[in-house]
Amino acid sequence: MPSGVVHGFRVEPGSEAVVLSMSDDFAREQFGTLTGGLFPALQNHLVVTTDQPGERTWLRSLFERMEYEYATHRIGQTNSIGALARVALIEGQRLVAEWTNGPVQDSDTSLLRRFMALVEQQLGQRPSVEALALELGTTPYLLNRACREAMGMRASDVVRARHMQEAKRLLLFSALRIAQIAQVLGYDDPAHFTRSFRNATGKVPREWRSLRTGQTDTSAAQGREQVA
Repeated sequence: MPSGVVHGFRVEPGSEAVVLSMSDDFAREQFGTLTGGLFPALQNHLVVTTDQPGERTWLRSLFERMEYEYATHRIGQTNSIGALARVALIEGQRLVAEWTNGPVQDSDTSLLRRFMALVEQQLGQRPSVEALALELGTTPYLLNRACREAMGMRASDVVRARHMQEAKRLLLFSALRIAQIAQVLGYDDPAHFTRSFRNATGKVPREWRSLRTGQTDTSAAQGREQVA
């Protein structure tokens, strides 16, 4: 996180979350000695996994100790926090490795993993399901079947939901204007992005952002949000 950037995090009611944020210079200093591409791997993967016995307690203890060290200002504070963060990062990389390279249970599971990774890689391109299936060496039918069995959604719905999730993240945690967010997500026309967002949430992006952050988009593009 670059120095001087205003930031914050919110989670859905009923969720339990731990957020570890650090400046970019601290991250480079503390993680520069790690090998194996740990930091980029975690930046480029979203991992959802079930707990192994004792894993949650172990990870929680790392974050709780970092919080304690941050609050107490004891000798060696920076080194201690850095060491704990490195261990947490390694644990995160292990989860990534287990998810992307772990034992394959069946062909649909393998296909779903590769599909989700490809959606992440092409997040700003809005590819069609047909194009994604072709790149994965499968058919839209098999891709839809894998998505329905795992998530109860069609492949196109999974792609759309991921784009809307990213749109919400950018609306909440960035100062980008609506037109800029549309461009980042691969929409040539901000009005198209606005229609898609309104269909998914019931509100146009400017209104959704304002209700949650109090920010407004004053760019000329905001006038185009009022799309019938």
